[in-house]
Amino acid sequence: MIIRLFFNNLISVMYPLLGVSKTIGIFNFSMYVVAPFIGYFVDKNKNNLLIIITILSLLLFNVIFFFLPTGNMYLGVLGLLFWGVQRTSAQILFTSLIFKSIPKKFYGSVLGVYSVIMGIAVLIASAIGGNLANYNFSYLFIESGVMSVVTLMYFFFVYRKNNA
Repeated sequence: MIIRLFFNNLISVMYPLLGVSKTIGIFNFSMYVVAPFIGYFVDKNKNNLLIIITILSLLLFNVIFFFLPTGNMYLGVLGLLFWGVQRTSAQILFTSLIFKSIPKKFYGSVLGVYSVIMGIAVLIASAIGGNLANYNFSYLFIESGVMSVVTLMYFFFVYRKNNA
């Protein structure tokens, strides 16, 4: 009786976590597959292409998850793959841009400042995201999609012109 109760409770607790682990697995798999290609583009100084890949991948992830019909596993997997591509390209690109633009003796300090800035950004984004999710969970994807479009426009009209 006690063993059956234990296993029933264990299954009810673990079942949702199995879904989370599959999600993380798909996300990590896409990062694993894409990382060598992103590294190749960094080595070839294709930073503009990587910025476009990063922003478009995030935009596609948000569009897919905003319009994701309930129970459509294939679209969900596709969205997670785009999210993994975005995360990988952003991490590799930003780190390479830091290393290419500063002297070697400042690497630790600059990466420390970068980490603090990213931590503050995550804190602010979490607060905004939590408030948006209180109204409607889909607002998270709308807000992130809008910010992706704004960033893409900034890249095309300001960044490329100044760094051509």
